[in-house]
Amino acid sequence: MKRIIGTALMILALFLTIQAQTGKVLKSFNTQGKLPTGLCYDGQNLWQTDQESDKIYCLNAETGEVIKSIESPAYWPVGLA
Repeated sequence: MKRIIGTALMILALFLTIQAQTGKVLKSFNTQGKLPTGLCYDGQNLWQTDQESDKIYCLNAETGEVIKSIESPAYWPVGLA
């Protein structure tokens, strides 16, 4: 079982490395808060969670500017879907 999990992790790491090598950074901007723990795109805006502030941020996908922030309904928000 350990061998299967180890092999799966190696394949996943290789796939991510290959994909990263073909990508090009078009823009970058700083995240909100000190401990960003989740990021998703809704087709228009980026949504980011921050574990330290317990907030969910809606960001302009073009500029990274905060559109709004929401208090997380739970302690330490992680991941978004």
